[in-house]
Amino acid sequence: MTPPDPVNVPISSLQEIFAHARESFPDECCGWLTGEKNSRTANGVRKAVNTYDRETHPTAKDRTAQTAFVISDEDLLALNQTLEDDIRPLIIYHSHPNGRAYFSETDRNNAVDPWG
Repeated sequence: MTPPDPVNVPISSLQEIFAHARESFPDECCGWLTGEKNSRTANGVRKAVNTYDRETHPTAKDRTAQTAFVISDEDLLALNQTLEDDIRPLIIYHSHPNGRAYFSETDRNNAVDPWG
């Protein structure tokens, strides 16, 4: 698989994501970066609600909202409705509240096959 082209993320967007992570702590935050159609530069941050619940999650009952995320139905619908717009989602992000910034095995698997 060929890796995607990099996306330029302005410092102001990173600062907004960092603030979102602090607001959501101790749970994972999640959301997406937006950008113009055919652009590789993010120009906005769209926060989402993490609705992860181990009691109802079908496969990962050993995790919590502190170690996993599920984008809310409403947010996922909003993301889907903008896929063909001039301003569209470029990157889905989430935090690792008590860890370091890295792509976990779960992150890699979901990036390749998000629907399992």
